[in-house]
Amino acid sequence: GGLPLPRPQFCAPPHTRRSPPGRGAGPPPPPPRPFPYPRTAVSSAELQRAQDFQAALDERAAECVVRWEFGTALLSPSIVRVWDANYCRLENAGEAGPGEIAEAAAEISAGAGLPHVSVVAPRKPDAARLSAGLRGLGFDPIRHVSMALRERPARPQVEVEEVSLSDVAAVEREIRADDDPDPPELTAALAEITRRIHTTTPSRWLAARDDDGQIIGRAWLLERDGVAQIEDVATAPFARGRGLARAIVSAAALAALDSGADLVFVVADADETTPELYRKLGFEPLGITTRFVRKPPAVG
Repeated sequence: GGLPLPRPQFCAPPHTRRSPPGRGAGPPPPPPRPFPYPRTAVSSAELQRAQDFQAALDERAAECVVRWEFGTALLSPSIVRVWDANYCRLENAGEAGPGEIAEAAAEISAGAGLPHVSVVAPRKPDAARLSAGLRGLGFDPIRHVSMALRERPARPQVEVEEVSLSDVAAVEREIRADDDPDPPELTAALAEITRRIHTTTPSRWLAARDDDGQIIGRAWLLERDGVAQIEDVATAPFARGRGLARAIVSAAALAALDSGADLVFVVADADETTPELYRKLGFEPLGITTRFVRKPPAVG
């Protein structure tokens, strides 16, 4: 019911660059904070904070944020191939069926010139109710689990240092050497969304180097308002099996806690082995966010 929503008007919201803190001489770092919550605590409020953190991060990087019938749509027509930058977030589904939601999302996506349709369902009941119907309409579900740090990690034995985005970008091909190469257009689009997030959300890259000074593993620490997300953890193929990822994630978690974060989380593919690896580092599941994606028809 209600009046139909207008087609999205593509606007460029103001992006305010947050300069990194100065790195000159200053007071010594504060002593380690007591860990903020017990290992067994699981809170829906924490999951909501993690989801809100990600939603705000995406909105700051989007070219346009508009309302649609069932929530908020984030649109970046200049980088249409990046699904994370172009999706419809389901916030007030009510009793709407999968067909109604798919049709509304498809209209928003077509109006933005997107080749795909993506609907993100933060709430588990919505995802469960709509899953079968959306599958029948050609959508594939992608489930991501948010996991919160439940114990303060030990300080890593491997040296981990803060590096710049340009340092990380310079070795991206080596870090991703065993992945199937992305088409140049997608590679450029992914670099652009990384740049946008880097300039709109306070963040740090932490990395480990080999004996020659080459970066062989890294992670991205995003921080705002007492919440921190550790993202984009990767190690060069030849350097795996040495505990580098564990050391880098532990260093990032400690950096976040020492900066005052009371919620440190990661997001992993719920249907792969990665969540178990994070469990070994002291992270425990908070909940699932499901993204339903209908890909464009294959060409040829």
